[in-house]
Amino acid sequence: MGRKAFLSVMALCVFALVLVSAQQAFAYSYKGDDGKNKSCYGEKGCGFYKTLQHVLYKKKELGLSADQVNQLKSLMKQVKKDNIDLDAKIKTLKVEIDAAMWEFPFETESVNEFISQKYDLEKQKAQRLVSANDNIKAILTNEQLEKMKTQ
Repeated sequence: MGRKAFLSVMALCVFALVLVSAQQAFAYSYKGDDGKNKSCYGEKGCGFYKTLQHVLYKKKELGLSADQVNQLKSLMKQVKKDNIDLDAKIKTLKVEIDAAMWEFPFETESVNEFISQKYDLEKQKAQRLVSANDNIKAILTNEQLEKMKTQ
């Protein structure tokens, strides 16, 4: 076997090894429906977004009207905007908590107040997602909800 043939075979082997490694890395990055490491496009509230995406994807099968589609898209936009706003407030509170933790003398009451505010916002965010999910059901008719359950 000549030197060029040997180098060609080695290059092919390295290429195959890189492809296999990349495939395995991708497979491990998404673990499926076991509730761990799911890909949700970086969004919290995956259940709401997945439900809404499923409804919009199946709009023809469900027989959604143009008005229903517009209402669902508007709902998604509003929920995303609310989540961005709440996430910003939560991040700001995290900064306040970190800063208060480094103060001397340390004031436990103020840190606890920031923590309470932070988790109140987290609670509010979760409740808004539940409410938004309920709004999806309010937009759809009973027949469309039944069709959605079977799909």
